[in-house]
Amino acid sequence: MSQPIHLWLAEPASSRYWLTGYLPFEQAQQHAATHETLQAALADTGVLFSGPAFAQVMAMSPRLVRAETACQLPAEILSQGIGLESQADYAGMLAHLRSLLMAAMDGEEVLFRFYDPQVLLPMLATMAQDEVDLLLGNLSCLCGIADKAPIRYHRSEQAAFTPQSATWWKIQPHHLKPVYKTDVHARSLERYWWEKIPATMNQPDDPYALILSALEQAQQLNYSDTQAELLALSTLAQETDTPAEQLADVFYFTADERNTLYRINKENQA
Repeated sequence: MSQPIHLWLAEPASSRYWLTGYLPFEQAQQHAATHETLQAALADTGVLFSGPAFAQVMAMSPRLVRAETACQLPAEILSQGIGLESQADYAGMLAHLRSLLMAAMDGEEVLFRFYDPQVLLPMLATMAQDEVDLLLGNLSCLCGIADKAPIRYHRSEQAAFTPQSATWWKIQPHHLKPVYKTDVHARSLERYWWEKIPATMNQPDDPYALILSALEQAQQLNYSDTQAELLALSTLAQETDTPAEQLADVFYFTADERNTLYRINKENQA
């Protein structure tokens, strides 16, 4: 059975660390306000943000704290971070973690808040072992609290590690399933479509409700995110008597996207 982070970090192992975001680290600093030694140890922790891209937000950087320092903090603070174990040197470990900060998603670079257990742990639960191995890189173990219970992920011993520097990690659609919210997706589509097709969006009485209903239907049909959006677009097209071809042109759909839209549109009319 997995141990809570504070007990896991307290085990006699020199290669364990606590990875935390800005707010838990701020709580740690507040706790250390009357402990000079702990204050000094926290001030000497690894800062993940680096370079010009993070110049304006350096004070909000995630931190990598050695186990001997982290163990002096209360369990309720430690549970807001993630426990890590690695046989790599500290600089190499820090370099790997920094390489994860920016990830590719839908063809764009986004900040990957992997240092937040509420973001990372649900994503890890969707991953096959080879994906876990790739993400962990030069880490041998990761532990955290998911659904109020301790959980651990281990890297396969035979997995090879290749250091990366440029953006390399890709957030896949299935990684986001546990944190997917239909209403948030609907609001995002609504905002985007008001920008691209305002005349069409102005026709339904409640375009948001129309989009939300289509996305909920897509979930029941076990559609992918792309298929769900095309179903919502098809529903909008039919509601407003807008040719699907016209909307496909506006959004510069690929041949595959057009074919999927036309197929969904035909099925939606049945």
